[in-house]
Amino acid sequence: MIQFILVLSIVILETAILVINIDDIKVSSFDEFPHNPNKLGIYLGYTLSVILLPFVSVASLNVIKSVRNIYRSLAVKSLRFNSIEIAIKYVNILITMLPLTLLLMVSGIIFRLYVFTLFSLVPLIFLGYVIAKPFVDVYDHSKNIENELKWFLILMIVTESVRANIGFLIDKLKRTRILSAITKELTVINRDSLLYLPSYIDSFIHRAKYTPNSRLSNMFTGYASRLRSGGDTVSWLRSKLGEELTISEFSAKLYSERISNIFGQIMLALYALLPLVAISTYALNITTVMLLNTAVTPLLVLTMYTIRPKSLDIFPMKHLFITLTVMVLSSLLLYVFMGSISLAIGWILALILSHRYRSILKEISILEKDCIEIMKLMVELRRNGYDVAKAIEYIISTNTLNETTKRKLRLALTMLRQGVSLTETSMKIPTHSFLFKFTLFTLGLVHECGGGDPEVFQAVYEYINKISILQNAVKKISTLFDVFALVNTVLIVWIWRTLIPLHTSLSYMGIGSAFGIDINMLYLLIYSSLLGYTMVSSTLRTGLPVIEFRSIAFLAIGTLLPLLL
Repeated sequence: MIQFILVLSIVILETAILVINIDDIKVSSFDEFPHNPNKLGIYLGYTLSVILLPFVSVASLNVIKSVRNIYRSLAVKSLRFNSIEIAIKYVNILITMLPLTLLLMVSGIIFRLYVFTLFSLVPLIFLGYVIAKPFVDVYDHSKNIENELKWFLILMIVTESVRANIGFLIDKLKRTRILSAITKELTVINRDSLLYLPSYIDSFIHRAKYTPNSRLSNMFTGYASRLRSGGDTVSWLRSKLGEELTISEFSAKLYSERISNIFGQIMLALYALLPLVAISTYALNITTVMLLNTAVTPLLVLTMYTIRPKSLDIFPMKHLFITLTVMVLSSLLLYVFMGSISLAIGWILALILSHRYRSILKEISILEKDCIEIMKLMVELRRNGYDVAKAIEYIISTNTLNETTKRKLRLALTMLRQGVSLTETSMKIPTHSFLFKFTLFTLGLVHECGGGDPEVFQAVYEYINKISILQNAVKKISTLFDVFALVNTVLIVWIWRTLIPLHTSLSYMGIGSAFGIDINMLYLLIYSSLLGYTMVSSTLRTGLPVIEFRSIAFLAIGTLLPLLL
């Protein structure tokens, strides 16, 4: 693989040398070649080099085999075995594309179609993708394990508390895949215990050597040691879960500090200071500030989404992409005819199209609150002798839960009476809330193992409540940016109003038109600033840049303030 990269670098170096000396060897048309054999030889040699070098290197260095070996060695960690065929397909595309792209590049230089030179980047992009993909797969799998680990530990505690076998939990997770990343790990462990190794203990120890997440590896090793020695696995698992919750709490605090300090200062400079400088000193062009806002806001949202503690709730990303695309395109197309109002119209269109997302977020919020209440009631009902099914019936009959939650619980109870287990019901009921699925799955585990002690439900309730508090703490930071948005709008409008007399004086001197900011540009500045704050705040609160209904208040304030102040 290294040799192939070296050959590709040589071809690119030849292209670079040709481009640097193009003034000496360029031709106006192909008719010039018969009269200038030197240039013909240079271009012919380069063409043969571009075409032959990659194919010869692939044949002699066996690049495809090297790529396959890299993918196979890392597939043991990422557990994505189908990516090997995809990599081979991309290598074949790369080999076919390389001569064509480089020839297009040279032809573009010869005939002064310089945009063709960008084609030289296409093979590099493909090569970078092929090389990076297995490493990215390993990283993604490790992060997914990290997000699921605390939930898996809760299930392990429940399984051990009701005296169930680990094979029982593995079988239930394989059927539902409520924790997809850890289920892949457990599937491999189950396979090894059946085919290659004498017991689950040896399978856990063996898999601990290859799993990409060190925390899961330590958990596998420690759990296997407790099983082998006959120690108290429940107490040990509870201590491990306590460590995970402590790590999650520290991560949430660190994230909050980063957001409030680093991103808060960036947003303050981008959405407040730069617009204020543009209005008050005329040192900055207002169009430049607008373009900067437009370019940096998606980067801020993407960065915030990347570093935010991930939620396991499911969101249909396709509709979010459509919503944001409609907002951007409608604003750009209508700007020619309607000016700054186009941004407000695009915002309103996105708000209308985001109705589905808002209903999903509302449902998730309702179910999360009610799941904690369900586990709390389950503790008391188990102490009074109710089994899980009877307890669910009683909970439905009370007025403590939202009607949305009751409707889904009735559906789960109907499936249970028809012979579908609660663990499988958790994945059959249509909902985007992970916590609701997890609650049903946990109740199903206990129900299928004989009911369980009230202490089991008490422990699950306490852990779920702690995790919910940590997640809500992250969401509360968004309130800070909502306040910033409103204060920033008031400041922009107040300074603009204060400077109107100065603008009028300058206009009498014949220079006001050069420096003044009209009402149209002011609205553009306000809308772009408010929209940036809104999208960042929404990403903090929900994990995605959803146009929430609350943003209509920001739009109304931004529209009315210049008229009222």
